[in-house]
Amino acid sequence: QLGIANNPQIAVNGVYVSGNAEVCNYTGATVTLTLDVDLPGSTYLWSGPGINATNNNVKNPVVNVSDMNSGANVYSCTLNSGPPCNANGTATVTIDSRPFVDLVVTDPAPVCFPSTVDLTAAAVTASSTGVFTKTYWKDAACTIPLTPANAVNISGTYYIKGSADATLNLCETIRPVVVVINPLPIATISYPGGPFCPTGTAAVSVSGSSGGTFTSDAGLSINASTGVINLAASTSGNHTVTYNFTSAGCSSTTTTVVNVKNPIQCAATPANTTHAINDINNTYVDT
Repeated sequence: QLGIANNPQIAVNGVYVSGNAEVCNYTGATVTLTLDVDLPGSTYLWSGPGINATNNNVKNPVVNVSDMNSGANVYSCTLNSGPPCNANGTATVTIDSRPFVDLVVTDPAPVCFPSTVDLTAAAVTASSTGVFTKTYWKDAACTIPLTPANAVNISGTYYIKGSADATLNLCETIRPVVVVINPLPIATISYPGGPFCPTGTAAVSVSGSSGGTFTSDAGLSINASTGVINLAASTSGNHTVTYNFTSAGCSSTTTTVVNVKNPIQCAATPANTTHAINDINNTYVDT
């Protein structure tokens, strides 16, 4: 009984396992079964899913994982050592077939700061198939966890890992996912020359994002497209002008205050009056 005095063992893809072996059922996957006894003249008889007339009598049969059942698959090999020993020994191994993780990732839509992106949303992996656990990472090697994955606030490429068994990291698929958080556009507005008398118009000066619209209170007559104020049609006092603008899909606002004088104030100092100094009595004289 030399060589089989102890129970023979079966290696799965070259590895002897004490418990169940784990394999992933991806396209073209195979498993090589190997008995740890190799005696001249020995015969082998294998049984189990994927074992057939072409591989049941070889020492190291190759089994297509697609021929396995989902879950546990039991394989046995009976060894006959041949003369002069004519000893028999049987080894068994259980292989758990795990489904292939078909992880398909769809990049989420860009958002505008200060909004965040939820990578755990169902839409991100809606095209995937199979049952698996998802984890989220900052690097392609999946060594730096991404937390919180449901409120990402920085643009960049992140990674989603799908695992058929998250504890053992089995049957993994890793896919990149791109997050885009656009900054808010920036602009400032002003009305040079104010405060204004209630005559003529006042033009706006825009710095930054252009093409926006202008609004104010009912007392200020303002062109929504150009921002030009009709001073004669506006009431006296302070008016807040709001400029609404959009760039790269993100919108923002900025404001400024325009003061329209009371007509009496303007009458006391005519619009085009200049002043000279009377050197004799040190008084100002309108000219």
